[in-house]
Amino acid sequence: MSISVSDELQLFAQEIQSFLSPNTLRDLARDVGFVQRTSKI
Repeated sequence: MSISVSDELQLFAQEIQSFLSPNTLRDLARDVGFVQRTSKI
């Protein structure tokens, strides 16, 4: 049984979300430069 990369990433994302709060994820994404801005205001 082989798992595609997409499926693997989906499982990984679900696991991260279960451990970290949305605010923590947003801050982490901003720190690594993945998200430039969170709103258009």
